[in-house]
Amino acid sequence: MAFSTKITDEWRRYTKSERTTIVQEVIDAIAEQNDNIRVLRVEGVGRVIIRLPRRMVTVERGRLLLGLERQLRKKVGPWIEIFLEPRVDENRLRQLRGVQV
Repeated sequence: MAFSTKITDEWRRYTKSERTTIVQEVIDAIAEQNDNIRVLRVEGVGRVIIRLPRRMVTVERGRLLLGLERQLRKKVGPWIEIFLEPRVDENRLRQLRGVQV
């Protein structure tokens, strides 16, 4: 099967709010630990910004994100990409020293 990133006309017709709702419903249905994984917004046609309910070990977080993205691509379309919500650096020492991350 050839890889295609063609976005369907149906998906293009949805509003940002409708896209967010659709993606949230898919995540709720497929996530093993769907305890409050929240879709914050869908930017453009396929950039999905999510918030995880808790801090996770890097390996665990990576597996979860890749699994969610794989399932979303099967159920919605191959153009979907998942990104985590950017977080503010909470390290007080770096803040005091003026280090930018």
